[in-house]
Amino acid sequence: NAPLVTSTTAAKGLDKFGKGDLELAEVLEKVRADVGLRNDMLEEIKKDWIVEKGLSQFQNLCLALVTKKGDTLLSYANLTKAPDTTGLGLVTWLLRCSVQLYCMAEVKNDFFLLHGVTGTWALSVIVQKLKDSDQVGQICQVHLCILIAVYIARGSPSLTTPISTSDPLSESAILDTVLSLPPETDEHVYKMIQVCMAMMQENRQDMELQELCLMACRL
Repeated sequence: NAPLVTSTTAAKGLDKFGKGDLELAEVLEKVRADVGLRNDMLEEIKKDWIVEKGLSQFQNLCLALVTKKGDTLLSYANLTKAPDTTGLGLVTWLLRCSVQLYCMAEVKNDFFLLHGVTGTWALSVIVQKLKDSDQVGQICQVHLCILIAVYIARGSPSLTTPISTSDPLSESAILDTVLSLPPETDEHVYKMIQVCMAMMQENRQDMELQELCLMACRL
C-alpha cells in the first residue's frame, strides 16, 4: 500500500471535490486521452526505486501514479460532478460510480475493477463510524483518485454504455445461479453479488441503481 502523495498547493483543492462539471465517465475519457500521463507512468516503473520492490506490474503502475502523479489524479478527481451531499451521501455516490465503471469498461469482469467495487463497499462500511463529514469527504476524494489510478493501470479501457436486456434476471434468479456455482468458483464472484444485492436492498426507490446492479451481476 502507498499513500496518495500531493503537493501543498494541490492539497488546498480538497474543498473542490464534487464541484466539477463532468460525469465520471466524461472525466475518464479525458484521462484516457492523456498520453503524457500514461507515458510518465510507464517510464517511472523502469526506475530502480520501483523495480527493487519486486511487485507485480499492476502494483508498480499504481505505485508510480499515486506517488509521482498525485496532483494530476487529484485534478481529475476534482473535475467530477457529485450530488449535492456530504459525508455518507458522497460514499454512496462513489460506490455507485465504482459499479458503473465496472459495467462500462470494455474489458468485462476485470479483476481489478471488480476490486474497485468491493473495496469501495468496504470503505462505505468503515466510514459509517466517522462523525466528521469533512473527513469522510476527504477520504472519498482520495479514494476516487485511487479508482482513477486503477483505471489507468488497467490500460484505460474504452467505456461503453451497458445495453439493458428486455428480460433482465431477477434477484432470486441471480441468487439461484450463484448458489449453484461449482465450489472452485472465484470467491470474488460472491463478493460482487453480495455488494450489488446489498446496494439494491438499501436503495429500493432508485430504479436506475437497481438496473445497474443487476447488470453488474450478469457480467
